[in-house]
Amino acid sequence: MKVTVYGTPAPQGSKTRTKWGGMRDDNPNTATWREAVKMAVMATYPLGGRPDVILARGPVVVDITFSMPRPKSAKKFACADKKPDIDKLQRSTFDAMTEMSCWEDDARVVRVRATKIYAGDPGALGIAGAVIEWEALKEMGR
Repeated sequence: MKVTVYGTPAPQGSKTRTKWGGMRDDNPNTATWREAVKMAVMATYPLGGRPDVILARGPVVVDITFSMPRPKSAKKFACADKKPDIDKLQRSTFDAMTEMSCWEDDARVVRVRATKIYAGDPGALGIAGAVIEWEALKEMGR
């Protein structure tokens, strides 16, 4: 299965407790990114998000390419080796995909190939976003 998300990928930050006892994410952009992921899943797979419809059951492998906005200082074909961390980008994205029933739980992801490159470079989207491909493993030897 495959979904393309447009928008600026945002990392899952740390949770902090508010003075009223609630919890909030310390990155205000995370909610916007997670919503973009959810909308892309819903547009591609209209049954996504229903708890009775899981798109991939069992162990899941994921290939994800984050296309990051290119800073003005970055030369053409530069490595996107600046913040945000790729593992935190995965966390926010996987949490949104779990909510959309792409898989049973993100703990079911057993293999990930994640790439972070600047938008417009070869292999990237023309603008910021992500291409996410996932499939359930039938057997671990694959």
